Amino acid sequence: LNIEGSQGMGDLMKAGGLEEKKVIPIVGTVSRSVFNKSASKSDKLKDLSLEAVLPDLKVPGLPSTVSMSKPVFAVTELAPKALKELKRLKPSKPSTDAQSKPSVPFVTIGGELTMQVGSGTQQFAALLMTGKDDKGGRVINLAGSTKDPKDLFTFKGLSVKTLELASVYETGTKSWDFRFGGDAALNGAELTFDAEVQKEDGKSSYVATLKGGPSGISAQDVIGRPVPGFDKVELTEVKVSNDTLVADMEFGEQKVAGEIAVFHPSGVEKAVMAVTVDKLGFGELVPGSVGTALDGVSIDDLTLVVVPSEVSGLKPDDPSIPKKIASNMKKVLADVAKQDATKSSYTLKEGFNLLADLNIEGSQGMGDLMKAGGL
Repeated sequence: LNIEGSQGMGDLMKAGGLEEKKVIPIVGTVSRSVFNKSASKSDKLKDLSLEAVLPDLKVPGLPSTVSMSKPVFAVTELAPKALKELKRLKPSKPSTDAQSKPSVPFVTIGGELTMQVGSGTQQFAALLMTGKDDKGGRVINLAGSTKDPKDLFTFKGLSVKTLELASVYETGTKSWDFRFGGDAALNGAELTFDAEVQKEDGKSSYVATLKGGPSGISAQDVIGRPVPGFDKVELTEVKVSNDTLVADMEFGEQKVAGEIAVFHPSGVEKAVMAVTVDKLGFGELVPGSVGTALDGVSIDDLTLVVVPSEVSGLKPDDPSIPKKIASNMKKVLADVAKQDATKSSYTLKEGFNLLADLNIEGSQGMGDLMKAGGL
């Protein structure tokens, strides 16, 4: 099979790291109607099954934790078994870039794909396939599924149930957009996820975006236990990376935007929950203060940390604490330490810990009180 004059086949081979492959010896069967000029397309494709064993692939641009072996090039009438087992054919990308269903004849490179992620190794029956995007442009898809997904997530309470690849080779940049997704359970709540691999400081890690059912994902779902005042807070843009979960949320009647993070300090089963809000009216936090001298007071750089009973001695600089949460606490404690040096070594306590700057600039009542005190 001479592919030297085929851009599509050239792209498929490049996607598999076989750019130098121009001639492929193939063996198989073709339709008995293949030379019948009056036969229909379906008749000419009937019983088509051509295969060629290829050398091990060195797929350019894939994460170093991913490898593909035992590749077989095939042109077939029937969909490969690995394709039939797929439930998801679209990654979480705009529709113009979405993975597309291949069409007859199926032109694929199948093989065994191994991905080391989380605390385990995932084995996929994978396929490289040619297809077209919504605009008719040619794309190369990498799809596959594993029958026994496990140990994908290190975030406690989150377990994988199904797992599939959903990646696209961008022929213009000659690089892979590597993604995977599937079904999962978060402390008993059913959900789906889409994940991408990111590189930081030369290391590869994944970021998974979680999507709940009709009722979404609640704070109780992510922390695994009831939290007073947060049981009905719905979260959006829920993302998990390693043992940290971060999501957007809205707080109070004014729907003030904030961020919630859930994480596990080393050796601890129960999660710590932290909430940050950049600016919040004091009345939103303490309703009884409305109509008092506290009117107009705002709480800036608020961080609320809910520490379970089994966690002791948690410091604001603990490496398990997400960067934004740690930054907000560090700023507030630095301000407090200017008046009270003991707060520079502050330890978070069991229960609800609140750290914030109280901004009285917009409150006449508090302004008068400070003036009366010579402040």
